[in-house]
Amino acid sequence: MHAARYVMSPPLSRDPSTKDALMDMLAAGQLHLVSTDNCTFTSEQKKMGLNDFTKIPNGVNGIEDRMSVVWEKGVHSGKIDPMKFVQVTSANAAKIFNIYPRKGRIAIGSDADVVIWNPKLSRVISKNTHHHVCKF
Repeated sequence: MHAARYVMSPPLSRDPSTKDALMDMLAAGQLHLVSTDNCTFTSEQKKMGLNDFTKIPNGVNGIEDRMSVVWEKGVHSGKIDPMKFVQVTSANAAKIFNIYPRKGRIAIGSDADVVIWNPKLSRVISKNTHHHVCKF
């Protein structure tokens, strides 16, 4: 049942260099945003596919930590600057989905969707620290 917890599309990559390659592509402008198809299921829900793989609910958690991981692997590592971080986590998605400048921008007339960011904050990501419905 352990593997069923991680059924998602696309699947996890077995190649450990994939994460760095994706960040390099983001820095080079070959990728324009970072997003997630966050779809958290409990262990009980994942068990629906116990006898039939096609019945396993597709999706995993991840949205909670997406921005902090992009900051750590992108800005903190020096691959992207803070402005590029804002573009790939907010502004570019708003433009792609045709909701810019109402979203993705701090300006008069735009929605006040603001994140207070502490780039020095450090925490452990684990099943004990996340706020998703799943416990793994």
